[in-house]
Amino acid sequence: MAEEKQKIKRVPIEKLLAEHFKGSIFKNNRIYKVTDKTNGSNGIDYMIITNDGFEIYLASKKVENNEEVLENVRLIKSLSWSDFQSVKVDKFALTTLYDFDNGFKLQVDSNDLIKHLQENGINTILLERKWYNKILGFRSKKKWKMVFASIVYLLILFAAVDGFTESDAEKAETAAAEEKKAEEQSKNKTEKEVAAKEKATKEQNEQEASSEESEDVEASTNEKIGTLGYTTEEFKEKWNTVNSQLGSTFPLDNLEVEEGPKQDTFKLLFSKQSAIIGTVNKNDQSVRDVVLVLQGDGTARTATDNLLLMGQLIATTNPSLSPEERAQVLEDLGFKGENIDINKLDGTVEKNGVRYHLQGSDQIGIMLSAGDPNDN
Repeated sequence: MAEEKQKIKRVPIEKLLAEHFKGSIFKNNRIYKVTDKTNGSNGIDYMIITNDGFEIYLASKKVENNEEVLENVRLIKSLSWSDFQSVKVDKFALTTLYDFDNGFKLQVDSNDLIKHLQENGINTILLERKWYNKILGFRSKKKWKMVFASIVYLLILFAAVDGFTESDAEKAETAAAEEKKAEEQSKNKTEKEVAAKEKATKEQNEQEASSEESEDVEASTNEKIGTLGYTTEEFKEKWNTVNSQLGSTFPLDNLEVEEGPKQDTFKLLFSKQSAIIGTVNKNDQSVRDVVLVLQGDGTARTATDNLLLMGQLIATTNPSLSPEERAQVLEDLGFKGENIDINKLDGTVEKNGVRYHLQGSDQIGIMLSAGDPNDN
């Protein structure tokens, strides 16, 4: 009888590094995940804060005696507080970007560095963002991207509430009754009150319309509209061709385009764990970009389906690539190896005139997009 394979004890690399640096000069016994954004990198390194500044390390681990241990720890950058005079700090929902006055840019998974910078006399400029501009999809403040992200989040929300029970239905009936009662009460308002409200609403709408028109004129001047080079129907045909070639079970049927104020959209739920969403240019009805939204449920079947869908999107938008080349695109985006931490996924690759972006988080899942590299 074959010897039973022993389970490997997984240890977070941050814990291994904390043990490695224990007793040294690093402060608060905290290891930070960081990305050097100076040259647009997406690689994950690790930072410790010291009395004199902060140090960034490259680290990896291996398995010894069925337990993960450190394999390599290498110092790649050591920075002193005296290297900087000022820094701009941009806080997002999950990370913080530090843009130093000497050109160095660092993305950190914490706000802790702000306190240390201020304590050491470095002028810290906190950039103002509305709360929703810190959320994935709203950071660029471009209206079409925010609309697109809103659709994604709504799809996730609809999937989350899909399993309502009978008691939930009863609550809905009660809410409907209360709403009806409120409507009846509202009918009792005087004509004078209604007229005043309508007048105020009309004036507000006119002001907002004038403001949006000015913004639209400015945006149309500065924004370059991207395209994948084919219409929705052509994209559907390409997708379904690849679907047949791969023996996939995710055809695009009944793909309807919904009109929007700036960009039209299409969306289709393949399952509770997967959906495809696209934006369509109004001027020529060409597809601007396409996004797959994928979530796991802990089963091997869903994981396999999600991987197949990612390959299918790449094959549809880049039909000349071989299966090996499609797999390489995913690897270049950071989707490689076992035990992938989706919170670390944030990669961009351009291939044959198509820009792919892969991003993930525990809250959203995985989003793989395909679009025009020249799109603003």
